[in-house]
Amino acid sequence: MGSTQLVGIIGTKEEKLRTIKIINYIFNVERYCNLLINDEFIVDDNKKYKINTKEVNEKIEEIQSRSNRLNFIFVDISSTKAYEEILGNKSLDCLVDLRTGEIDNTFHEKDSILYRKLKRNGIAIVSSDEKKSIDEFSMLQNRIIITYGMDMKSTMTTSSVPFRDETTLICCLQRGITTFNGDEIEPMEFPIKFYYLEKINTITILSVIILCLRYDIAVENLQELLSKYK
Repeated sequence: MGSTQLVGIIGTKEEKLRTIKIINYIFNVERYCNLLINDEFIVDDNKKYKINTKEVNEKIEEIQSRSNRLNFIFVDISSTKAYEEILGNKSLDCLVDLRTGEIDNTFHEKDSILYRKLKRNGIAIVSSDEKKSIDEFSMLQNRIIITYGMDMKSTMTTSSVPFRDETTLICCLQRGITTFNGDEIEPMEFPIKFYYLEKINTITILSVIILCLRYDIAVENLQELLSKYK
């Protein structure tokens, strides 16, 4: 992979924490080098560091010199001032909106900050439940929207949500997507068997799967990795 990809994350604090852990697990095993930045600190290799602008740049340079690359920076920042102080005028390549409408279906002004930072032709991965509430915002013009959820019109949906002690999620990719490296993934249905599903939002995990497919992580690899995730 070439340049560092900036991926914004929107959602409740708990959901972001759980989801980032899953993403980091998958991408680390796939030998990607990742960094998480929020308003107060950066997380590198599960270690937290308090930050200011200078320290962010120094940390990025350190990672790049250590591993000769930095594939992903996951961005969880809730104010325009903090974003610009930390990341300057950099635009997001991708945005993952973890809100599924189950808790709060309102589109808050602070949520639009990362949407406004999404570059033209950038990708927004959005719950079908949330799409209607953000369609009116002009910052989504000229962006690519990929939806997930229980709506049968979603790009990524499921034909069965696991209950009780079930651990298999049937994923349905209903429209083809183009990966980062330009490969085409045709519509298909495939199972994801988890080690366990406790504390994992089975709808939100669809957004993680879309993100992984977008960045060329094969379905077979996802099936193996998520079956081992504890």
